[in-house]
Amino acid sequence: MQCKNCGASLEPEMECCPECGMAVREEKTEASSGKGIKAAKIVLAVVAVAALLCIMVLVVFQDVLIPGHWFSTLPGTIPEDGYKGNVTCQGTYTDSVLALKWKKDTVVAKIGDMTLTNGQLQVFYDMAKSSFVQSNSNLSSLNLDLSQPLDRQICGLDESLTWQQYFLQKALEEWKLYAVLCQQAAQAGYKLSDEDRNSLDDLYNQFYKNYVATGKFSSVDAALQDRAGLGCDFGDYLTCSEWQMIASMYFNKRIGEYEATEEQIDAYYQEFQEQLEKNNIKKDDGNILVDVRHILIAVKDPADQEAQVEESDWQACQKKAQDVLDAWLAGEATEESFAKLAEEYSSDSGSNTNGGLYTGVQKGEMLDTFDAWCFDGSRKVGDYGLVKTVHGYHVMYFAGSEEYWHAVCKAEVPYWQVDQQLNAELEALDAQIYFEKMSLWEFAYSK
Repeated sequence: MQCKNCGASLEPEMECCPECGMAVREEKTEASSGKGIKAAKIVLAVVAVAALLCIMVLVVFQDVLIPGHWFSTLPGTIPEDGYKGNVTCQGTYTDSVLALKWKKDTVVAKIGDMTLTNGQLQVFYDMAKSSFVQSNSNLSSLNLDLSQPLDRQICGLDESLTWQQYFLQKALEEWKLYAVLCQQAAQAGYKLSDEDRNSLDDLYNQFYKNYVATGKFSSVDAALQDRAGLGCDFGDYLTCSEWQMIASMYFNKRIGEYEATEEQIDAYYQEFQEQLEKNNIKKDDGNILVDVRHILIAVKDPADQEAQVEESDWQACQKKAQDVLDAWLAGEATEESFAKLAEEYSSDSGSNTNGGLYTGVQKGEMLDTFDAWCFDGSRKVGDYGLVKTVHGYHVMYFAGSEEYWHAVCKAEVPYWQVDQQLNAELEALDAQIYFEKMSLWEFAYSK
């Protein structure tokens, strides 16, 4: 560096020229200015990179660009956070869009070998809410307003919870049930049929055809998120649908294999007597149901309702009915052999594919003469005969009767017992629920 006044050589640390005494601060000022320019360029470069990153984020998350909160800026929870061991753990489970994306695959519950992620929880939460709305026509009477945030509304069914906490609790109960049944199904070697598997595989195509191909949404995930919430994607929905299908089918399998005992039927009546009697289901009230098989020999072609019927037609119809009855009597004359004849000769399309059988018939349900034969006080199992109605002659077989209360309770006992078994099985599996890790999307905040 040189002095501008006399040209003498200067050291960087000198403040004035040793030859002429001129101050050299201006030199340092210029040097400092150079550094300032460099710093400004660096800042501009950082800003440019940040702007580019923002643009990239917008492109990546374009399907969730709806009015809403990207970051958690919600007010204090109402009520405040409660006990970490139950659904009151968080006063609100609503989270930001970015947090929901980051936490989608976070495990929030575990039972045995089955885990539940935040994304899957969002699907179950939506199912619980939708099911409740469909089964309750007057939501305002329950203090439920779907246009307002559910984490700010006290539940009309349980004032210790918000509606968000209530639906979350129902969602977890449903998942627990699915988890138990799916694991039992796996242990029993139970698998979905090819038809069921194909119906699951076709779900994506259905969403695409109905929502993406029509231009309503840019992707299947976007369509699903509009329906269930931003915290999930189609993969979560597909997994939950498979669980639901397996659990429902295996539950029905258990119900179908359960045989109620007389002791259990009576116990069910005693347990729910008040509720049953409110619905006019009472013991010894004379209300009975009958099971009856019949073979209809039509007096005219069922497909030709305009055909005129002569007396000779009725005579021919009666003769044919008698011939069928005689053929049955000449054979084994059992209920099974009667059923085979019904499938061969009966014109009644409502029963000729199941041996002519009608079960649980109530008084007054059939045509007068048919009904009178079935509910004759002397009727007993194995009785047979001919009955004439406007349709023709019926070859009759009385298969049995049952008191109405008994039939209702017998049908309900398997559900009652299997539910109790499932509750015990669920407790034995020791569910682990991590409420503190849960996050949900709240539609009302996006409006």
